[in-house]
Amino acid sequence: MNANVQFLFITDLKKLEQYYGPRSYRYAMLHSGRLGERLYLAATAMGLGCCGIGAFYDMEAAQLLKLKTGSKLLYLVAVGLVKQKG
Repeated sequence: MNANVQFLFITDLKKLEQYYGPRSYRYAMLHSGRLGERLYLAATAMGLGCCGIGAFYDMEAAQLLKLKTGSKLLYLVAVGLVKQKG
C-alpha cells in the first residue's frame, strides 16, 4: 500500500460488550464507518485519494498488528496522493 497515512479502527470487543451489551459490535462498525466517511470527505476536500478497507482476514490482521486477545481491527482507511495520469 502506497498511502501517505493509514487510519486503523481497532476496538477491544470484550470491554465494548461490557459497556454496550450484545449489540456492541454493530455499534462499533457503524461508528467506524461514520468516521471513515469523514476521512473520505476530508481527503477529497484536500485533493487527496482515500480508500476504505473493511474486508480482511481477522486472524492475520490481529497477528500483524500484534493485537491482544479480544481486540479486533474493524476498518482501515488509507489516505494519500493520487497518482497522476500522464
